[in-house]
Amino acid sequence: MLAPASTLNSAILALTPSANKDEAITAFVAVIAEYMNQVQGGSSGTVGILTVNQMAMYNVFVTQVPVADSSWISKFADAWYQGVAQGTITPGTVTNGAWVTSGTDVSTSLDPVTTITTLTSAKAMLESELTSATFNNNPALPFAEAVRDATLAFTFACIGLGPLGVPITIDIPAE
Repeated sequence: MLAPASTLNSAILALTPSANKDEAITAFVAVIAEYMNQVQGGSSGTVGILTVNQMAMYNVFVTQVPVADSSWISKFADAWYQGVAQGTITPGTVTNGAWVTSGTDVSTSLDPVTTITTLTSAKAMLESELTSATFNNNPALPFAEAVRDATLAFTFACIGLGPLGVPITIDIPAE
């Protein structure tokens, strides 16, 4: 189950400042990915359905320059999206009673864009919620809340085997 936003907030605030851009980006991306990787598919699922691609996220961040306006929001959302879209989906982490033959999702697409059916709308939610993260309002907490809310907006299309081994696709909300 995804931890409260305060967990991500604390991890962000605990980051060690660095003058080395690559080092700072790598550490920041790791914090975001480690947090998001704790999402699970439904209440009966287990952690591990998603592994964010840290290098994909890093590659978007490394091309960005600091800005004083809100243009950072779409750039962050693009990096977040790429980290998820190029991440890994792991079958076998979601259970459902309809899958009487397999018990778990066995052939869920390994492509996050196909499996996370709400990825585009989750990105839009992230962009919208990040507008409340400004430099003068404890920006780490609204930022963490936006990342958490967008991650919890995921719906995973999971495929398991029902009676006689017939594939059954069930949409499972993130938790």
